[in-house]
Amino acid sequence: MDPFTAFATAQAAIKGIQAAIKMGKDIGAISGDLMKFFEAKDVVAKAATKPKKTFGKSDTAQAFETVIHAKQLQDAENELKQMLIWSG
Repeated sequence: MDPFTAFATAQAAIKGIQAAIKMGKDIGAISGDLMKFFEAKDVVAKAATKPKKTFGKSDTAQAFETVIHAKQLQDAENELKQMLIWSG
């Protein structure tokens, strides 16, 4: 899976997790989305350390974009952790 598809997958998983938490579902109900999020986050994190060449973008631009995605996913993980803590 390429890092951009992984980032989109992680964002979709985040939305699903947030909706499930708001509906009061327990950790078992959101475990599938949590797994998708962490798998996609791992792909993006690995891509941030090893940028690949793509047509139309410089290596620096692609690396910067991938690092920004990794940072956004780290922030989302922290937000999800806080939501889980405060939701009980």
